[in-house]
Amino acid sequence: MQKQNYVIVSLLLLGGLAVTTPQLGQATENPPVLDNQNYVKNEVERLLREAQLFQRTGLIDRALTTYQQAATLDDTNPKIYAAIAFIFAQKRNFYEASEYYRRAIKLDKKNPRLYSALGFCLGNLGDNNGAAEAYRRATELDKNNVNAFIGLATILFRKKDFSGATSAYQQVIALDPRNWQAYRSIGVILTEQNRLPEAVEILRRGIAYTPNNPNLQLKLGSVLLQQGNQREGLAALQRATQLAKRDPNLHLEIANVFRNNHQLMPALAAYQRVLTIQPRSVEALSGVGGIYLQQKNLPEAITVYRRIISLDKQNANAYYHLGVAFTRQRKIKEALTFFKQARSLYLNQGRKEKVQLVEAVIRQLQP
Repeated sequence: MQKQNYVIVSLLLLGGLAVTTPQLGQATENPPVLDNQNYVKNEVERLLREAQLFQRTGLIDRALTTYQQAATLDDTNPKIYAAIAFIFAQKRNFYEASEYYRRAIKLDKKNPRLYSALGFCLGNLGDNNGAAEAYRRATELDKNNVNAFIGLATILFRKKDFSGATSAYQQVIALDPRNWQAYRSIGVILTEQNRLPEAVEILRRGIAYTPNNPNLQLKLGSVLLQQGNQREGLAALQRATQLAKRDPNLHLEIANVFRNNHQLMPALAAYQRVLTIQPRSVEALSGVGGIYLQQKNLPEAITVYRRIISLDKQNANAYYHLGVAFTRQRKIKEALTFFKQARSLYLNQGRKEKVQLVEAVIRQLQP
């Protein structure tokens, strides 16, 4: 009897093992899967922290490689693709950037920032239709996205869709009444359409919000001079000059507006202001040389154009204008030397009209 009880107990124990063993086996199979998921998650987080650190410290290439490693482990995270796209855009590789932004958008179709970024990249690639579509989608998703409206307006202006561009810029003004770029851009569009009174009106509206903005004063002065309103136009340009302070680009624009409107002395002063800030500015030196030629101040013109060539040996226009200056001094041999150098450079640059012009001058001067 005792032996029989032992057998029964043994069978029960074996049966118990037979029942529970598969459960134990199943329990030992699950943890590795969970551990693997946790490992991947932790590794992705580590790689993202590392990539962000590389980015902050300026190690862009290492950041890019690290983000790409993270993307191989997690291909469902739009933020990783957006980060990769951003770095490619920084490197001005807009094609790769646009591809990665598209991947991000597939995973996050409601993010207006991704569409704006895609529009920026496509615009830089010259795909104006694609850029306009992306910016427009961004504005649909976020009707308060000022940057998206600015991007859309810029692309539409490039496409010569002046009506659409104006509407987009007006939306910018509605969202941000102090956005001087929008007022100036509408002023440019209206000027292109020869709607000068309307251009003056919108520019003055902008100035009412930002009275110390030199860009608006400069554009207003230009439009007023086109209208024939010399007094107010020159006053606006003088105001722009005062507000521009030490901005060489603005002073160069002011100088060009003065010169295009035959205001040679104010133009000369503006070009010289540029040169006090940027003594090696070829654009400003070219403006000064052109004014000296107009004033028949030939020795000064020659000095300036020689200075330009010392800074830019491929500047065909400088050689041409030296030829003009020496011709007016009746120094034909020197003039021909510079005209021939100008012709050679124009040929290399593929500027056929300039080549024809110089060849006509050379034929007249040669005995």
